Amino acid sequence: MDLDSDIKQLLDAEEAGRERRSNHLRLSILTLFLVLFAIFYLKSEQHYPAGYVILADFVTLLTYSLLLEWLLRRGWYHAAIKYVSFGFDLTCVSIMVVCSLFLSRGPDPNGWMA
Repeated sequence: MDLDSDIKQLLDAEEAGRERRSNHLRLSILTLFLVLFAIFYLKSEQHYPAGYVILADFVTLLTYSLLLEWLLRRGWYHAAIKYVSFGFDLTCVSIMVVCSLFLSRGPDPNGWMA
């Protein structure tokens, strides 16, 4: 019996459980925000490309979260998942913030928004 491998398996299982809990929170919040943004944006009179980028970003994050949930349920876990998840979340949220800034300033004279 290799004690080090048993401890490593136990620690990996604990990390996988933490990642699943944070992924459940991510899924809940993303679903709520996606539905709210879609309702309010699609009901508005003007539609800009930045809004569609935000919608696509929400859908991408939701797809990633569902894929991660599927992988974690199957028992697949690697220590790099937490870094990939953090980087992916940070990138997608940054894209949403930048696009929201474009939406809040009105039409861009360069034509990106119009």
